Amino acid sequence: MKFLCIGMMVCDYIITQIPMEIMSINGAVIRDLKITGGGDALNVAVALSQLGEQVAIAGRIADDLPGKYLLEYCEGNNVGVNGVVTDKNFKTATTFAIVDPTGERHFLIENKIYETYTDKIAPLSAIAGNDIIYIGSALTFPQMDQGGIAKIFSHAKNLGKITAMDAAIHGQTYNKNLLRSLRPALETTDIFLPSLAEMIVLTNQRNPYKIADCFKEFGIKTLVIKLGKDGCYVTDFNMEKIIQAVPVPHVIDTTGAGDTFVAGFLCGWAHGYNPFDCAKIGNIAASYSIQQIGSGIGLPTFTDLAKSLISESY
Repeated sequence: MKFLCIGMMVCDYIITQIPMEIMSINGAVIRDLKITGGGDALNVAVALSQLGEQVAIAGRIADDLPGKYLLEYCEGNNVGVNGVVTDKNFKTATTFAIVDPTGERHFLIENKIYETYTDKIAPLSAIAGNDIIYIGSALTFPQMDQGGIAKIFSHAKNLGKITAMDAAIHGQTYNKNLLRSLRPALETTDIFLPSLAEMIVLTNQRNPYKIADCFKEFGIKTLVIKLGKDGCYVTDFNMEKIIQAVPVPHVIDTTGAGDTFVAGFLCGWAHGYNPFDCAKIGNIAASYSIQQIGSGIGLPTFTDLAKSLISESY
């Protein structure tokens, strides 16, 4: 199967080992600065490519140095860029990912270009030419949340495509209108893969089992809630399970781990695995990601991930 990832393309500046008290001291010496591509759609696309899948991306960049870097980054990772639009009126989305001594990350973001994302972001030919259409992410693009995602997914569903989506939050708090506004998108989504934090914003619930009850009416085939170090919750609305994370000896950087999980999950789906084994494959993929700086780099092939699935004691 072929994949189309639609959404965030970000130039990430990753700064590690930032002291927790940085906002109350004059300054600190940093030991490592890494510049890389990021954003949910791009992270998932690169991870899918690393796993051996054919993947393209649709998104927007600017005619600036970060934008040129992202094009080179995509091409260097075998991600197709025919769906990438250059916008001369905005800056390329940029994030400073500050990683604290525990490996957790905190973001400073410039993303005004997201205001230009509409249902026209994905060329119809690109949707027709791929099998799994992934949007990363809901709650990020104002016009996409207000009907754009639903239009893209409705077109994809009419062509017999599989649709998948996750979410991203940028300081939002619970608002009952958010879930209501996403209803048309959710009703055209096969696989929804948000984090627990994102689900709290949508539902004001913290228990994955109770959260799932809020989504039964939408017709989603599979709901996955990412739980960070605690793994993930998975349901096909017939069965439900908590799938534990894969333990690793040392966490270096959790940036993009959730996106690597999504790539592993979708890759498993494309290869015919059931949702619960897909989640295990996603967890295995994420375990590679958190042991290095950056997202989706240095992953094994999907064949090797599948072998690890057999050896992991789930």
